[in-house]
Amino acid sequence: MTLSVQKRLKRAEHILLSDLFDALWMENLFGFRTHSQIAQSEPDQSNQQLLVTPVTAEHRICWPIRLDPKSSKPQISAEIYCDNGQDNPLTLVAVCQSIVNATWWPQQANGERFIQWITQARDYQLLLLDKEAEFFAPLLQPGKLNLAEWECIASLRDRPFHPVAKAKVFEGISIDSHQLLPGKKLQASWWAIPRTLSLQSVEENSQPGLEQPFFQLLTDNQQQVVKQVCEKQQLDLEEYLILPVHPLQALWIKTHNCFLAARDLGVSATDLIATSSLRSLVVKHQPHLHLKLSLSITSLGAVRVQPARYLHNGQLAQRVFSKIQDRDEWLANHVELCEETLWASMSEHQENPLLQENGELSCLLRSYPESLINDPDIELVPMSALAVQNEKGQATGVRRLLSIADQTASLTSCLKLFEVIAKLLSELGLRCFNYGVMPELHGQNVLLICRLGEIQGLLLRDHDTLRTCPLMMEAQDLQPPCYVMDRSTPGTLELENPEELLAYFQTLVLEVNLYAIMDAMCRDLNSAEQPFWHLLQSVLNNSVQGMSNDSARDIAARELFSAQQWPFKQLLHPLLMRQSLGSGMPCGMLPSNNPLAELTGA
Repeated sequence: MTLSVQKRLKRAEHILLSDLFDALWMENLFGFRTHSQIAQSEPDQSNQQLLVTPVTAEHRICWPIRLDPKSSKPQISAEIYCDNGQDNPLTLVAVCQSIVNATWWPQQANGERFIQWITQARDYQLLLLDKEAEFFAPLLQPGKLNLAEWECIASLRDRPFHPVAKAKVFEGISIDSHQLLPGKKLQASWWAIPRTLSLQSVEENSQPGLEQPFFQLLTDNQQQVVKQVCEKQQLDLEEYLILPVHPLQALWIKTHNCFLAARDLGVSATDLIATSSLRSLVVKHQPHLHLKLSLSITSLGAVRVQPARYLHNGQLAQRVFSKIQDRDEWLANHVELCEETLWASMSEHQENPLLQENGELSCLLRSYPESLINDPDIELVPMSALAVQNEKGQATGVRRLLSIADQTASLTSCLKLFEVIAKLLSELGLRCFNYGVMPELHGQNVLLICRLGEIQGLLLRDHDTLRTCPLMMEAQDLQPPCYVMDRSTPGTLELENPEELLAYFQTLVLEVNLYAIMDAMCRDLNSAEQPFWHLLQSVLNNSVQGMSNDSARDIAARELFSAQQWPFKQLLHPLLMRQSLGSGMPCGMLPSNNPLAELTGA
């Protein structure tokens, strides 16, 4: 193994070990914190101590950690070892193997699956590190970065603090993982599905037609090729819908011998560029269009297919949000929406097809506002890109935005940038809460609209997880969307009370999205977190005071500032305890200390 490969492996393992320790500590997974204890020794000058976790009666894991008052949680400060074997540090897989074999690890938590995921996450992390210099290269060039380039940068962080987010499992077929990397160029495979088995979006006041809506992705010559192939195969275009399929998904369908009524036309056309989101792809020659294509790949405990009800519910959610924008001038002026109302899916279920899973043969066409894509002065920046750090620990996305505005990275400039972002995101989330809805505002779904380095607004995508509290909506004279869902099982799209709805603001917006950016800035500057938390407290207070719904304002003030605990979104526990995989991500909440209440009490 060459020195450079060893160096990348060590870095990949450190990244994932840090995320693993964060998850174990913050979730207190299976009593991790309860079983562990700080060794009885005073911290040294660097505030380093040893956390000891027994795994059997004879063995224990030793975690060198730094109890840094600058950070809200301990951080791994050196290599991890077993018992007194400091000279033989444990690898990532060895650490996980010890944990799943611990006496306190429950039998029903699938340890074997966890080891598989962590191994795949490490291997994929290595591939990303191999591409890191290529992904960062556009940052060194003058001129605008396009969205596809920003997506590659964002992929280096993926879901922050999640140790197995990068694990990609494609059941039943063997593929080269390089094919899943962001920036990968590929072509859609074109298929024909019987209209009798297809579900399509139908907009209000429109008549369902026999047109081929996805032909807009093909050139005139490519359309002629498709038509000639259909004619040769005796496929009537009035009886069949032609749609694009991810080439890896086409291989999966053929391997599993399913969807026999669908016909592979044998045509590969439409150049696509993979993004950080696996199944979302940039249409190369029409960059205002992205295709979201089903992939029977498991990531974060969910199979990345698109059941028709998800697509249908997303269409309803976009309509609801647009109606709220009609009422709220700030949302109308500061928030743009991607258009996600054109979709199609094949269903082999004739009774209640929207309630059946399927979704392996589905696609959605996402349209970005052309005025933003085509403006040479505007960059669309996924917020997840601002949590990315390079090998030197620099927050590269943050530094890019500062440099465009002729600023260098300092505590003052980073606080100012953080304030602008926090104001926009907090105002968006709490204004939505006013009306009883909450988009899923994590770093992949929210994009900053930046004009020459100045952040002017937000762009939202992936509307199929707009959560609602029907009681709050009805109190605001808003009709809740009639989501199609299995109401016999627990769900998170419709929530019974305001506190449950606000929890998705506290977790995804504050504890994941904004905290990931704060964390990257603080690590870059070697700064304490407190100035950022104080600033966030002030920003939130101003947004809460400006809320027009008195009841929602009182709840937000109490839960954000006065409550001793906030909800914390679990990462590993729901994943490990899930016995079967589906298209929905497993989720769970637990109580955690309120960082703002701690500030007030300090």
